[in-house]
Amino acid sequence: MSQVFRMKSTRLPGDSLRQRQSEWKVWYEGTPERISNFYTNWVRQHTANGRFWGNMDQNQLADVVHMPLAGDIASTSANLLFSEPPEFGIDESKTQANRRLKGFVTQNKINQRLLHAGELCAAMGGVYLKIDIEQDEEFPVLTVRYPENTEPEFRANGDLRRVRFSRIVHDEKTYRLYELREMSGNDLIVSLSMFHVKESGEDGKQVPLSAAEETEGLAPQVTYPDMSGLGAVYIPNSLPNRMFPESDEGISDYAQSISLLDSLDEAWTSWMNDLTLGKGKTFVDQEILRSMGEGKRYDPHQRAYIKVDMAAGKMGEGYKPIESVQHDIRVEEHMQTCSSLVTEIITRCGYSPQSFGLGIEGRAESGTAIRLRERKSMLLRQKKARYWVAGLKDLLFDMQGMDWKSGKSPSYEPAEVEVSLGDSIITDPKEISETVRNLKQAASISTQTAVEMAHPDWGTVQVQEEVQRILQEEGLALPDNQIGG
Repeated sequence: MSQVFRMKSTRLPGDSLRQRQSEWKVWYEGTPERISNFYTNWVRQHTANGRFWGNMDQNQLADVVHMPLAGDIASTSANLLFSEPPEFGIDESKTQANRRLKGFVTQNKINQRLLHAGELCAAMGGVYLKIDIEQDEEFPVLTVRYPENTEPEFRANGDLRRVRFSRIVHDEKTYRLYELREMSGNDLIVSLSMFHVKESGEDGKQVPLSAAEETEGLAPQVTYPDMSGLGAVYIPNSLPNRMFPESDEGISDYAQSISLLDSLDEAWTSWMNDLTLGKGKTFVDQEILRSMGEGKRYDPHQRAYIKVDMAAGKMGEGYKPIESVQHDIRVEEHMQTCSSLVTEIITRCGYSPQSFGLGIEGRAESGTAIRLRERKSMLLRQKKARYWVAGLKDLLFDMQGMDWKSGKSPSYEPAEVEVSLGDSIITDPKEISETVRNLKQAASISTQTAVEMAHPDWGTVQVQEEVQRILQEEGLALPDNQIGG
């Protein structure tokens, strides 16, 4: 059994990958209080002050306006990858493997879980997916984990060699549960250990798993023989990590745009401050207030007052007892600044502004036109999709091994799973029909392929029936007794 690692202080000195992941996380969460607290505790200690949030005083926090663009960027990334459900396929001859795969996908609501994981991946630079075996569940369970609470060790090719997850368990006391996954020969060993958490946030004394109701039924160690992987994969958002090139962990979409996000909040706050200062102010001479009697005050809603006869010599020439002041509200300047910053941030993150609804006023375009206008986003999607397809294939293969070796299912041979991510662009039926027509005229496509292109949601039986009807109408169908002969 491997030694149990102890977690040190959660506060990391200087500039580290974990510190940067914490920074990306607060921008993704989008809570002004958390952003302010983060930069108060980090920027002022480790870098020169100069950022808008780094110089924010707690008394000024109520007047700050935060634009949650970082969260929108992460959400857009997930939508580009998983707005349409991915497809998973195994050779139809593998009956038991197919049945277990379909059950796993359905029970885990994998389409929703991947949207969740896709957002975290774009925001945090990467995400972990792991398979858990729970006694009260019929199928293996898919779990999504933050990189922030994970300690990985990678092979030279970037695959996980071993990984340790941690999470907080609340009971009468607070505990930290560790899960270590590593290979011993061809066997996967999953080890659990739990420690009491001190008030300082560090680990205290080790306690048995029975100390908390949530963990009392868990085994300290489980072995899965003859496994090819850890039953867990790391999916990077984008590599290489420009901030930490030596790392196998990915980089957040907006890692290079934090200063611009900071400037955007400063611009929005300035704009809203102009609105506050731009409210009309009325200045009233105190002589008027006195003339209204004791306890009286100036009422801005009152339509008329009795004119006060004041000595011109005393008051001076041009004296106005009541005067209104209206400051300028710099709408155009602020709007252009904010719009330019938003466009620059989106572009630097690797997306086309059109993916965020910018610059599309009055346009109704085909799928081809959309792809051309959103080419930058589509290229980024293709890059990310490669990481996801490779990671999901490995994970689903390991899932099958853990499934039957845990006794959840009768023994079957794990099979490779084909993974296909759906196209996030809604295809125009007119565009499809023109493509099919051109290919048919060039004799470059069969009738069956044409039907499959025109009806991508149809099953094999529906496609074959439609092919037969088309051939019969064209007088090309063979008699029933000659089909397959």
